[in-house]
Amino acid sequence: MARYREPVDRRSWILITFLALFVSLAFQGTRGLYDPSEGRYAEVAREMRASGNYLEPALAHHPHWTKPPLTYWTIAAGLAVAGDNTWGVRAFNAMAFVITTLAVAAIATTLWGPPTGLFAGLVYLSSLLPVVGSNVATADTLLTMWTTLALLAYVRARTRWMWLMFGMAFFTKGPPALLPLSAIVVFHIAARRRSRLLDSGGIVLFVVSAFWWYGLMVFRHHELLGYFVGKEIVARNTTGAFHRNGHWYGAWVVYAPVLLLGSGLWIVDAFRAARKRWRPVIVRGSTSSLLFLWIVIPLALFALSRSRLPLYLLPLHAAVAIATARGLSLNHAQERGVLRRALLSIGLLVVLKGAFLFIPSKQDATRLYREARSSAGAGTRLALYAESSMYGFQFYAGDDMARLSRSGTEWWADGNLATALTSHDAAHPLAILTNKGHAAELETALRATRVSFTRTDAGNKDMFVMGAPERRLNDGALARAFK
Repeated sequence: MARYREPVDRRSWILITFLALFVSLAFQGTRGLYDPSEGRYAEVAREMRASGNYLEPALAHHPHWTKPPLTYWTIAAGLAVAGDNTWGVRAFNAMAFVITTLAVAAIATTLWGPPTGLFAGLVYLSSLLPVVGSNVATADTLLTMWTTLALLAYVRARTRWMWLMFGMAFFTKGPPALLPLSAIVVFHIAARRRSRLLDSGGIVLFVVSAFWWYGLMVFRHHELLGYFVGKEIVARNTTGAFHRNGHWYGAWVVYAPVLLLGSGLWIVDAFRAARKRWRPVIVRGSTSSLLFLWIVIPLALFALSRSRLPLYLLPLHAAVAIATARGLSLNHAQERGVLRRALLSIGLLVVLKGAFLFIPSKQDATRLYREARSSAGAGTRLALYAESSMYGFQFYAGDDMARLSRSGTEWWADGNLATALTSHDAAHPLAILTNKGHAAELETALRATRVSFTRTDAGNKDMFVMGAPERRLNDGALARAFK
């Protein structure tokens, strides 16, 4: 594999780093947390800090095993530095984006020299999908950082470091982290590379970094082995149980727009590189075929899976950016022209990020919490009725919030409505939010118990602010109301 050893152009690296920091930090904490994904990640991290239990993730104070804790740790670190707000939640996402951009530039520089490396960095940091991913608090941007660093280690023949990076990627999101590794294995065998892919020290680093947490949790909770294998691997990929676009045409609906729009203003260059330059070199098995396999193998497996979300393709976009940059360099693109287009794209992306400040969304937990708190008044305890999610709302409300249902027996419920009403008095005011579908049911129950209340709108929810009870509620009244 060709490796260029030209002197490093420090000005180019400084430029890439500055632009990546700018585009990732601009308006990073001004958009509210969006439910369900961002709210879920943020709330798990907040509960980790509140409980001090950083090994066993919990959501609404119930065990939450769907992801290893690394992403939650990074969010918790951001919260410790910036506070329990959206800046803290997304802080490390911005840093991971910058590191990934530098790794993309380093891969292209290693393969084809500094000019292509500069182009690759500029393309990646100014593409739509990576910038969107850096502004959404999920595991995908962190996963992309690890897998890109792993590919960088491979092209630089640092096999031991490659295995460690893949181990950290697995510790971030589990099996999806290994899809780029499958591309490396296929390429390495097909190209008959002389360097040794299997390294005993690297394998040890991979096993330890990837599986130590899983092993510890299974040791503590034996039933988790069946959960990790049966539900998180088999059921997630072979059934539609997770309701993530599992229908037969889901891959087209979810992934086609990402592939078409993810490059942003570079879309024409990306397709030109694929159509004119990449087909011949793929057939010959040159270095460029590694990028082809890096994109195609994971994409095919993602399409076959029954769990599909747009950001799943984010780790593949590093290869798209490098391929686009290679096409630009082969087409003799000028540095100034590429820089001008990158700056134009950055400007548009920053404006887009800022525009979300003024675009109302039903998913915006921050806006909903502020409206609810303003309507309820200071000192009023907030509760959710018949709501099993709304974790972003809970992130802001903290532990002083209850989830209520009629029976209180659901896994997500903290208690039943009757008990909450009996403990409510003038000294402990209560406001209950519910969705439109359960508002009539809640209002009927409140009228039956003769609890005074006012009903107001809070975003897309109905909120009932309790007044002092007209009389002490007895067991007979409660039984009739919640029959």
